[in-house]
Amino acid sequence: MQGKQQQQYLVSKKQIAYIFESGEDTGAVNKSADGSVFSVQLDEAIALPRAAYDCTLEVVSMRAWNTVPNITAALGNNQFRVSVGGTPYNITIADGLYDTNSLSDFIQNELVNQGLDRETLTLVADFATERVIISFGAVGVQVDFAIADSVRSVLGFDARLSPLAPSTVVGQTDPGDTVAAFNNVENFLIKSDIVNSNIPVNNSFDQTIAYLPITARPGSQITNEPINPLRIDASTLKNGGRNYFTFRLTDQAGNPAATGEAFGLTVVIRWKQFQSMVVNY
Repeated sequence: MQGKQQQQYLVSKKQIAYIFESGEDTGAVNKSADGSVFSVQLDEAIALPRAAYDCTLEVVSMRAWNTVPNITAALGNNQFRVSVGGTPYNITIADGLYDTNSLSDFIQNELVNQGLDRETLTLVADFATERVIISFGAVGVQVDFAIADSVRSVLGFDARLSPLAPSTVVGQTDPGDTVAAFNNVENFLIKSDIVNSNIPVNNSFDQTIAYLPITARPGSQITNEPINPLRIDASTLKNGGRNYFTFRLTDQAGNPAATGEAFGLTVVIRWKQFQSMVVNY
């Protein structure tokens, strides 16, 4: 008895993965001076079969450094002036990413360099109110937050004198007027033109392909592997694909995130396609 044959089609699931790094030693090109932008030139284009459908792209892991400065000359918030016994002392704060303790240490070191006692004043974080308290370790001390380019906005002080009259007792304190604002960068976004689709952020459509929350202390590397990575349409990779594309690391407002360090991501591209097979029966 002669058997029969029948052609059937099964759905086949496919995927490919790529690791992209901003380090020039790993092949990144056209890297920006601040390190927030780099491009990739592949020898072979990422091209999906014409028969592919349900094509998606997702970022399954990403890495960046929490080192974007929150006090810089460019931001116009790097000046601190303290008066002791009526004599003013000006401090220019070096560009950097500070918290309350590191900023207090910097200011105290500069006070020593200018001939004053380290304990002239101390910045103290009040976690209950999220404000900074200035503790004065001498009599006749006063901070002028009304000067140009003052660090007051980071510390949460209005444009005023602190205290309103020079300190009268050792240990006198003065709390900030508002919540401190050391976190000028709340999260990172990774953006790219590798596909035409993107993840909208409110009403902004700016090539966002991943959201990177800041989960590491200042000066440390952030690593994130989302449990449920957001998938975006990758069907544009079917028509010839792409071998040159660019990645950008930005803050929540879309400003370049100048970490000064390399960042990277792992991308998975998935699709489905029908696969024919002959069944004998």
